[in-house]
Amino acid sequence: MDSCIKLKKKNAMKNDQIIESENIELSSIKHPLQNTWSFWMYTNTSKDWSENLVELMTFDTVEDYWSIYHYTKTPSELPIGQDYAVFKKGIRPMWEDPANEQGGRWLLTLDRKRVAELDNIWLYLVLMLIGENLPHGKEICGVVVNVRPKCKVGVWVTNLKQKSANLEIGQKLKEQLPTNIRLCLHSHNSNQQIHSFGGNSIKDIFWVCSWDVLNPLFSKSSCELLVAVSSVWQPPQDTLSTM
Repeated sequence: MDSCIKLKKKNAMKNDQIIESENIELSSIKHPLQNTWSFWMYTNTSKDWSENLVELMTFDTVEDYWSIYHYTKTPSELPIGQDYAVFKKGIRPMWEDPANEQGGRWLLTLDRKRVAELDNIWLYLVLMLIGENLPHGKEICGVVVNVRPKCKVGVWVTNLKQKSANLEIGQKLKEQLPTNIRLCLHSHNSNQQIHSFGGNSIKDIFWVCSWDVLNPLFSKSSCELLVAVSSVWQPPQDTLSTM
């Protein structure tokens, strides 16, 4: 009788060891991403611009991204003048990179005081990109947050000639963002020209915004010509100078 009890206890111990071993193996399993991504940081110092841009680390699994997320500051905690970027491995978050030369960015602007919204939007957009939840993933290069008094968050696309693809990307972004957010598609070339020649406005290629954002800009008659909700719209030239 005693020997039977001892045998059962021994078997139970073996089973426990198997379960513990299985738990260890399961916890070490990582979920691969479709692409490998790089996490970049820009610090505003006296160095040359390109020297301020640092590739901190690369990741290709869900778990590795969350490790980065938990050990880095949120955008709202960064000092003004610093940037974060998450880009596909091999693409630098700068206009001069060959993958960006013909492209642009879907851009939104937020007051830095809107701390929770800034951090949530940044996190959500990163997760959308690395999780391949946006259409036409091959057209997407990465996402950048510029920490300024008016913070900017931009999803970079590689080729502005792919109008249909870019519009679908913008529509999907708008569907997932707060209704008060206005998205504008900007050309990197426009940004370069303004930076070089001191212009004070950027030509918007397309806007994606909800009706309550568009409504103050137009008379009742002109409003009837526009799609009311989550519109994808190319702004008239005479409104650009006032925006």
